[in-house]
Amino acid sequence: RLGYMPAFKEALTDTQVNQVANYVLSMSGEPADATAAAEGQKIFQGETGGCYYCHTKEGKGMHAQGSANLTDKIWTIANVPAAGTPEEKLTAVKTVISNGVNRQMPAWSSRLNNSEIKVLVAYLQQMAANSK
Repeated sequence: RLGYMPAFKEALTDTQVNQVANYVLSMSGEPADATAAAEGQKIFQGETGGCYYCHTKEGKGMHAQGSANLTDKIWTIANVPAAGTPEEKLTAVKTVISNGVNRQMPAWSSRLNNSEIKVLVAYLQQMAANSK
């Protein structure tokens, strides 16, 4: 499912979540504890966390699957840019790892009329055809 990441609060200890969060921050050039990040990398790229299944070993993510590129400065779930301190950034990432992500596209029938929906679908089909 696009926009889905399981919650790891039951699978990983608090220490492991902290380590993975430090690794995730380090991949995008954010301040991180180097020792914790090194352990987090092992969890991320190993069977304990298995994060690489969706995010790839390099952390680039799989666009078709909707998994985030963790190596850029684009934060779509954890609001790292708004965090004022390294500790707040770490907390933001730990929250996502612990709680997971379950995004759903909202229903648009209450926002758009049938004609607008048809125009939007035609536009998306045109975009898809042009991207091939």
